Amino acid sequence: MGDTLHQSPKRRRLQRSVLRLTFLLVLPAAGFGLLVISREIASQRSEPRPSGSGGGNHSLPAAAPTASLQEILAHPDPIPSHNHPLLGRQAPDFALADPEVKVWNLRDLRADGSLVLIFYYGYHCPNCVRQLRSVNRNLPLFREVGARVVAVSADSPELTRQRFRQHGRFDFLFLTDPGNKVAHAYKVFKANYLRHGIFLIDHDGTIAWVNVGDAPFRRTSALLTQLARFHRTGGQTR
Repeated sequence: MGDTLHQSPKRRRLQRSVLRLTFLLVLPAAGFGLLVISREIASQRSEPRPSGSGGGNHSLPAAAPTASLQEILAHPDPIPSHNHPLLGRQAPDFALADPEVKVWNLRDLRADGSLVLIFYYGYHCPNCVRQLRSVNRNLPLFREVGARVVAVSADSPELTRQRFRQHGRFDFLFLTDPGNKVAHAYKVFKANYLRHGIFLIDHDGTIAWVNVGDAPFRRTSALLTQLARFHRTGGQTR
């Protein structure tokens, strides 16, 4: 009994030492965590916001293409088309609304040349948006080879307008595909599963090149290589 009482003060001192050590170890870790969180909040606040974010139709900031068309074609990127049921066939017609609810059909879209038809998941997909921003950056090159770019998703016109107000408007056409019906006609939507798809449609409405997959196709140089062939020959090339 006496021995136990004799040891109690030592035990209490040991406990106090352990508590002090724990405090010294935990406090810097907690401070570091708060620092990381505060920096993350600060970085989000410091991100440039679109001018007129309360409304308006501002475009994304202008950026030069990644390379000139001459540079790209000097080192062509001839990726073969995927084997697809619609390859070499007439592209299915459609009538879809843009964010301003104007309806476009396929004949109107390909009236002046080739068409790049991009099926993407929607604005909720960050990789899709990166793909579309890359296309937007190189849009002058697509125009140089006589091609028009159109992006299609199930996002409503209202949602697309909202995203444009928040993040900036692209310089090519966005269309709404309710229920992914057009995606189904192009064989990229099946059993409630949508895949990424790019279809190059030549001047007479023939699907001349296809890429379908589980990730966005980011090889802009390959698209321009194919489209330049259409532009030179004035016809279908695969």
